[in-house]
Amino acid sequence: MAQMDLPNTDASSSSMRRDLAEDRKSETIRQLFFLNLIKEIDAFFAARKVPLWILKGPAIGYRYYESPEKRVYTDIDLFVESGNWEKSLQALKDMGGKATNPKKWYGSDFRCVFIFQGFPVEIHRQLLVERPMDYMFVKESRPCQIPGIHWMREPCTEDLFVYLCGHGAFQHLFDDIQWLYDLNLLLIKEKNNFDWEKLAKRSEMMRLNTAVGVTLVLLEKFYGHKIGLKAPIGNWLLRKISPIYLKPERLRKQKHLKPHFIYLLYKALMRDSLGEAFYYGLKRISQ
Repeated sequence: MAQMDLPNTDASSSSMRRDLAEDRKSETIRQLFFLNLIKEIDAFFAARKVPLWILKGPAIGYRYYESPEKRVYTDIDLFVESGNWEKSLQALKDMGGKATNPKKWYGSDFRCVFIFQGFPVEIHRQLLVERPMDYMFVKESRPCQIPGIHWMREPCTEDLFVYLCGHGAFQHLFDDIQWLYDLNLLLIKEKNNFDWEKLAKRSEMMRLNTAVGVTLVLLEKFYGHKIGLKAPIGNWLLRKISPIYLKPERLRKQKHLKPHFIYLLYKALMRDSLGEAFYYGLKRISQ
């Protein structure tokens, strides 16, 4: 009888270790490039006296993670006031960035993407598409904690929370569990200073009650947080069914899969009104 060839487990393990080491090396190189780029952008905008805010990514890593390099990110997200939009686009061009999109995202020009040596930088003039901008966000922002950054600022705790809820619900439907983990760390680190009343007001102002309400339910369910709101906010039905449907294992499985009808419907229902949900659906169909 012919002898069966067994896999060389030592060779396989060695290959896996090499692949993991290469992945870690690539991620380290990418983060170092991004950090250097952030410092260059910070200095460039400071010299032109154009106020600038950084959202997500490294800002969250350095503020809430014990080891900032563990907060993985694939781009840099920046925010500028509408009055400085054209100046900001020109500044990034002057730095060598190459605009890659026609500035339209589902019919809106609230952001533009620039590429620096293959690395993307997104600049926004609204926090989220078709959401009103409250300039208390600008007034109440705080200094950035990324080393070597002196000009950029970050959203205050409550504004960052609301923004992450909206971004996670509208653009990802929480299909990357990292968003919930970011918010989990935020609540842990800021538990003595978190202003729940301010959170409710910001959610109402930005029409993000459902996104924030569902996020809070998920944080209660999966991380055991006690929510300090006097009354729940957002859609009652979605708050009830989301912990069942949006389970972490389900979220991981659906990541990178082609969006299906139920998935898109759920994203639409994250809006605070049926009219807005219907409008979102029409735009998705027309793309």
